[in-house]
Amino acid sequence: MLVYSLAYISNNTEVLNTGNIQFKFNGYKTFVTPGCRPEDLRDDKELAYKIYSWTYSEGHCSDKLGLVRNIFTLNTLNEGLNLSLSTWHTIQSNYEIYLKDNVGQYLELKGKLLELISDFSKRTLDATDGFISSFQSSAAAFITFIVSVVAINGLKDAGTETIFSTEYFMISVFISIASALWLVFSRRDTKDRIDYLTSQTKSSILENYKNILSPEELNASIDPAVQSVKTHTKKRIKKYTTLWLLSLAAFLIVFSVGLSITKNEERKSQTPYRIKRKSVLSHSLKRKSLAKV
Repeated sequence: MLVYSLAYISNNTEVLNTGNIQFKFNGYKTFVTPGCRPEDLRDDKELAYKIYSWTYSEGHCSDKLGLVRNIFTLNTLNEGLNLSLSTWHTIQSNYEIYLKDNVGQYLELKGKLLELISDFSKRTLDATDGFISSFQSSAAAFITFIVSVVAINGLKDAGTETIFSTEYFMISVFISIASALWLVFSRRDTKDRIDYLTSQTKSSILENYKNILSPEELNASIDPAVQSVKTHTKKRIKKYTTLWLLSLAAFLIVFSVGLSITKNEERKSQTPYRIKRKSVLSHSLKRKSLAKV
């Protein structure tokens, strides 16, 4: 099947004295396959037969044959044929353009696809930058609270006891909760925007170019770019989510430890006073008891 399919597609088939077989294709360039025994051919026989059947089916057989030979000669790899589904999709797309009498449109459309995919990548990265901006705003809120409210007002008015008071601790908890909620909202909103951009871009390209390029070739151009962008944005979101959570944890730990230390110092400072007062009361009661006696 493979040998006869290639023989009917090629311009010339030669069987050498050694028993090896060669196929010659004259397309955009001339290409001759390396000589090998028929049983050593490793090309996809089902795909070769599919191309052969399509070439000699209804329509302009000679034009189809010329088109197939052009694609074959442009698609070679390591001095051998490179038959794959991509070859079949390219043949179909080029034939659709040929039928519409617009030979230069294929390259133009491929360039337009690259522009659309580049624009999609930029818009997706902008969506991710919005999430990063939210993280920066949250970090700025922590710094503002610590510097302007706690450090300046606390140290100026009443020292470290005020900084790590219960009131300031409750404010820090409130800020942390608000920041955590904003993290969840920003993360979900960013993912929704990326999913929407992906869906909208892909459906728009398929709808606008489905009558010119085959859906398979369109998907082959779009899907790798979409997957690459998704992988990159996912890593960025994960990285900044981790930084955000670490900032929240550090913020709460600082105020929790500070409040605990402050409370312990207050209890220690009050203990001698209680002991002294208890001692005075005990001595007074003892004197009264002796007086009665």
